[in-house]
Amino acid sequence: RVRDSEANFANLALHDGLTQLPNRALARQRMDAAIVQGREQGAMVVVLFIDVDDFKTINDSLGHSVGDEFLQHVAKRLGAAVRDGDTVSRQGGDEFLVVLPDIRDLNAVSAIANQILQSISLPIEVRGMQLLTSASIGIAVFPHDGSEYESVLKCADLALYQAKDAGRNTFRFFDTTMNANLLEHVQ
Repeated sequence: RVRDSEANFANLALHDGLTQLPNRALARQRMDAAIVQGREQGAMVVVLFIDVDDFKTINDSLGHSVGDEFLQHVAKRLGAAVRDGDTVSRQGGDEFLVVLPDIRDLNAVSAIANQILQSISLPIEVRGMQLLTSASIGIAVFPHDGSEYESVLKCADLALYQAKDAGRNTFRFFDTTMNANLLEHVQ
């Protein structure tokens, strides 16, 4: 019984309580491991930072319990849209992170991002209501956009804002002009 309790506690510490997806800590562990493997094998590791468009409207107009059920459906769709060895995690609120290890071709990443966008845009039924949404995705690539988790995540986050600025329901790969534009905006 003590072992069961310890295992349950460890599971809770590394998984999101609402969606049962890996949480930030576990996503980071998996990303760090994928980076080590990528360095050894000369492969890329890609991060997709996903934000559900207009989720606040669903939460505010239909209530948090409907919003929670909605996010559970989104989590399942994300899991179904990626490869077996990929990690889908919930970062908090309506933000998700997908870690794609062992990438050799960025065209495959575009295909996965498009699959995610298509999957999320299909109606989601919650309590007899058909809810529609879309997603915005920012994409960053190890080793091109950073050499460790934090720097790659920061680049994916910047790319996410570019996707939102482009009208949502789209994805953007990070590029260095995004950093320059951000610095210019801050100044």
